[in-house]
Amino acid sequence: MDIVISSRHVALSDKLREEITEGVQKLLRFFEGLHDARVVVDQDGDQRIVELTVCAPKGRSFVARADAPTVRQAARIAKNKVEAQVRRLKERLQAKRPKNGASFVA
Repeated sequence: MDIVISSRHVALSDKLREEITEGVQKLLRFFEGLHDARVVVDQDGDQRIVELTVCAPKGRSFVARADAPTVRQAARIAKNKVEAQVRRLKERLQAKRPKNGASFVA
C-alpha cells in the first residue's frame, strides 16, 4: 500500500511517521484490496487534526477526520473510524456472496 503523510503547521518526527504508517498498514488485515492512503496532519490552536483517506478498488474511498490534543491520539481515532468503514464494506460484500459455493437459481 502506498502511504503519503503530509503535515501543515506541525513538525512530525520520523518515529511518529513510522507509527502512523504501521497503523494504516494494519487496515490491510481487514481488506486486502486497499491500495492508497493519504494522511494529512494539521494544527488548529491547541488541537491536532488528522485526516485519513484510504482508497479501495472500484473507486471506493474511506475518509475520516479526527482531532485530539496529540497527533498520536488523533491518528488512532481516525484509523479506528476508517477501520469501522472497511469492516462494514467487507461485511456487506460477504453478505452478497453465496455461501458454500452455491449459485443463485432464477
